Amino acid sequence: MADYNFVKLGSVYLTDSGLIGGTPCRTEVSGLDALQFTQTGTNTIAADGTVHQFKIDNLGKGLLLEIRPFAIMKDVFDDINTVIQDALTNDTIINITISGDTGDFDFDCIPFLPKPVEFPGDFFSEQINGVIYRFLIDTVN
Repeated sequence: MADYNFVKLGSVYLTDSGLIGGTPCRTEVSGLDALQFTQTGTNTIAADGTVHQFKIDNLGKGLLLEIRPFAIMKDVFDDINTVIQDALTNDTIINITISGDTGDFDFDCIPFLPKPVEFPGDFFSEQINGVIYRFLIDTVN
């Protein structure tokens, strides 16, 4: 079993080196829970208390994905920011893969605007802490 999610954004891995063979960053990913079921929708309650359920197939489109490495090396941070900037400039998608105990996922995503990257400015010795990457899922592969 893995200790943390193994994440790749574009061609950059969330490891100490940004490469597949590097030591994975301790990373939390939120938004994956919404993909655990084949259907999604909403419930409404009528004035008389009757419950109505509206369901559709869960394609994952439009779901918010947040990727939070606890610490990331500055060169990997810069490489990921370049991937995001290229996607924004060229109006393209970013392929994101995530492997962990909750499942293996492969998405095509767009950066979440207005803030696809957030960080508190806390760093030490080329290590940046508290970074949050945000994406919207375009396609679940």
